[in-house]
Amino acid sequence: MKEPIRVLHVCQRMEAAGIQSFLMNMYRNIDRTKVQFDFLVHYKEEQFYDDEIEKMGGHIYKFSVREDYNIFKYIKELRVFFEEHTEYRIIHAHMDTLGAFYLKSAKRANIKVRIAHAHSASVQNGIKKAPRLFMISRYKKYANQLFACSEKAGEFMFPNEQYHIINNAIDTKKFKYNQDIREKKREELCVNEKFVIGHVGRFCVEKNQIFLLQIMKEIIKIREDAILLLIGSGEDEKKINEFIDNNEMREYVKMLGNRGDINELCQAMDIFTLPSIYEGLPLAGIEAQASGLPCIFSDTITPKADVTGNVEFLSLEESTYNWAKCIINKFENHNRENVEELIQKAGYSAQVEAEKLQKKYLSLIEV
Repeated sequence: MKEPIRVLHVCQRMEAAGIQSFLMNMYRNIDRTKVQFDFLVHYKEEQFYDDEIEKMGGHIYKFSVREDYNIFKYIKELRVFFEEHTEYRIIHAHMDTLGAFYLKSAKRANIKVRIAHAHSASVQNGIKKAPRLFMISRYKKYANQLFACSEKAGEFMFPNEQYHIINNAIDTKKFKYNQDIREKKREELCVNEKFVIGHVGRFCVEKNQIFLLQIMKEIIKIREDAILLLIGSGEDEKKINEFIDNNEMREYVKMLGNRGDINELCQAMDIFTLPSIYEGLPLAGIEAQASGLPCIFSDTITPKADVTGNVEFLSLEESTYNWAKCIINKFENHNRENVEELIQKAGYSAQVEAEKLQKKYLSLIEV
């Protein structure tokens, strides 16, 4: 039997985050007799998806450059890695900051297909902005294929270039609205009689959880039955916990960490919100919509993220009071229903998108 083509995906790490969730949705649904995924990551630590990847036949290669910051060691490790692993004909890059290094090494190793994938539509302000923009400008230099999660992300990272859109697709059946799961999960979370606001995202500046907590302070003044579910982890976790404690909000916020049951948690929610400073196209927002939730997004997110007509976009310049009122009004005027067909028609079915990605891989190596 013919061996599958092995595609090397390069990420920061395989944590419970948007890019990684997208990759796992593709991996679970692709025909692994034809295409197999392996992963090169930049932390040595044990990671969220390690066990599942290995069960599906994938290999995980762990470098340490994001822990020791030794770029010279990293360059040498890349050279040795590609000398030893001649099985790869496709490398698929998802980490723009170090892309110029590993894609250059892949080119020198004569890997035929080198894909740079845009997942973000901006960068945060601050001391790291200039070097990050410089690295993004180098991201495509050693790639010969450009992918993007949205037009906004593609235009930001690959201006005046042609790129191929790959939708951040999900398992629509897994997320469709289910009243039985909703009741079970709300009981498990002890939120049966509560107004439940949900948020899923890495705890970091760009996801803007502190602003969301400020909104929550205003919501509590109007509805004392409100509860905020914060799902995720990240570098801002300590800051978020300090804000909650300093503002005596612990009884109104549940910190749930990284979870493998996001589909069920979405059922338990009443509304979903993403006040992101910037996004490519938020997978969590598609998942929330797929479960029939009304959503409030910041207007920094592309309008194309609204695939059900149940999303309202608000400026981050709006007051936290206006955000609070909008969230409450949106919930009170929404009838939840099954929107699986809408999600599929919009191109966000993991089964369909994985088949498209598989065909794209196979066509690229045949050229």
